[in-house]
Amino acid sequence: MLEMQIDGVANLAKTGQDLVQARDRVRELLSKASQDFANDATTTIKEKFLSGGQDHLKVRTGRLRTSIRYLLAEQPTEITVTFGSDVPYAAIHEFGGRTPAHDIRPKRRRFLRFVSPNFSGTVRRTKSGKLARRQAEGAVVFAQVVHHPGSLIPPRPFLGPGVAENLPRLEKTIGDVLERAVSGAWHGE
Repeated sequence: MLEMQIDGVANLAKTGQDLVQARDRVRELLSKASQDFANDATTTIKEKFLSGGQDHLKVRTGRLRTSIRYLLAEQPTEITVTFGSDVPYAAIHEFGGRTPAHDIRPKRRRFLRFVSPNFSGTVRRTKSGKLARRQAEGAVVFAQVVHHPGSLIPPRPFLGPGVAENLPRLEKTIGDVLERAVSGAWHGE
């Protein structure tokens, strides 16, 4: 008959428990680091990139700035942070693009009134048969309809740069957490 004895089974069980605790601790610290990153990036986006500074979007009402949100989603094997805004014009400012051609019509009066330094458009009949009216070139213009050909909006990103500015700190925090976990710094905690 062959007998075999394995020493250290109790130590192996303790090591297994330590690994589970270390995994849970790493997960907890990574979750906190992700939350801190999301808060810091949101603050950077709002204060640096959406406050009218040089080469950034100018602020008129602050609606875009106050609309910046993030969603932190935790799954068993990953943590995802998504940044965004529900303001319709956020995407065209972030990525750039072309607005569609459209007609501009008065909302409160019968005519649009604007000053154009180089108005050279044609006077045309509106749907009702009335003429759009133009005073002198380079002066006050009255019109019932003005056709806007669309605009090319250059990209003025605010989300991407705000997130990118905060990534190095997140990367360092993740590295520190993993280094502590691998070195066994939590043994006995």
